[in-house]
Amino acid sequence: MSKIRFNKTAEPNTPSLNKSSLYVDTIDNHLKRKKDDGSIIDYDSGVSAEAIQDAIGAILTDTSTIDMTYDDALNQIKSDIVPSSITDTQINKISPTKITDAQNGRFEASVITNNASSTQIISLDCALDQTLMVEVRLTARRIGGLAGSPGDGATFKRSFRVKTISSSVTVHDLQSDYTSRDVPTMNVNVTVSGTNVLVNVIGVLDNNIQWNCDVITSIN
Repeated sequence: MSKIRFNKTAEPNTPSLNKSSLYVDTIDNHLKRKKDDGSIIDYDSGVSAEAIQDAIGAILTDTSTIDMTYDDALNQIKSDIVPSSITDTQINKISPTKITDAQNGRFEASVITNNASSTQIISLDCALDQTLMVEVRLTARRIGGLAGSPGDGATFKRSFRVKTISSSVTVHDLQSDYTSRDVPTMNVNVTVSGTNVLVNVIGVLDNNIQWNCDVITSIN
């Protein structure tokens, strides 16, 4: 059972217009409500339990993200998150799989290709001296174009180590953990440009292909 506790207090000043003060009087220990006209309702003097419940319910204030309600039938106070207040951005920030810190990183990117050229989808800044374990997960899906078949797609998983010493960045032991593709020429490659490691995708001529990339890093 939930409880609301009040500290006893002296009779408050008359509240401003459309406001009320709910308090426990130090003189008689009664729960009271002082209205904006200066009148006082004594909830310990013949006032119904329903009136007290309504008074407590009136304390609750909705916000842009929280919807506060008092359920008369169940005698329960409820607080619900307003559905429209939660966006994909907020979910990404609070999801355990998205937590990042000094030793763990998580990055996402998307790109659309329409040819068979190598196209950058994400760039990882590796300027600091470090060792990184990198996992790249890619999904591809044809969304239109003059050639190809509806639904053509691919998935790739690649793992590799990045070594940085005095701004010299190298990629080691690139492994193809998983590859599945409808078109054999669809591919992914990893290159170095300055102090950045680039993940590139290779699409198909005259196929509009949506690529989504998810990168997990472990840093030392």
